[in-house]
Amino acid sequence: ILKEFRLDLSQLFEYCGREFLSVNEMSNFAKLDLATFSKEFKKCFGQNPKKWLDEKRLQKAKILLKFSKKNINEIANECAFSSVAWFIERFKEKYEQTPKQYQKTKNLYFLSKN
Repeated sequence: ILKEFRLDLSQLFEYCGREFLSVNEMSNFAKLDLATFSKEFKKCFGQNPKKWLDEKRLQKAKILLKFSKKNINEIANECAFSSVAWFIERFKEKYEQTPKQYQKTKNLYFLSKN
């Protein structure tokens, strides 16, 4: 079942690259109940699906902070964080700086204005 699960998840990952889903939506996409999906996901990938999804959201946010002119609110919304405060907290926990601090030091648009 794990081999089949990995193959099915490749489709899910491809979709998640474009759209950020909830874990519940991910389990529906995989046609598994939430408990089974979470268990199989963790077996295959060594982390729970919520953590994986948060990682994908933070990776996308980091790219947007570096290469776009979008503000923090727009980026939090685009990456499907439930609130700007939650986005800032998660980003700071992961990267040891706020999204704004990261943007000011890495974004070429902001650096060119100084």
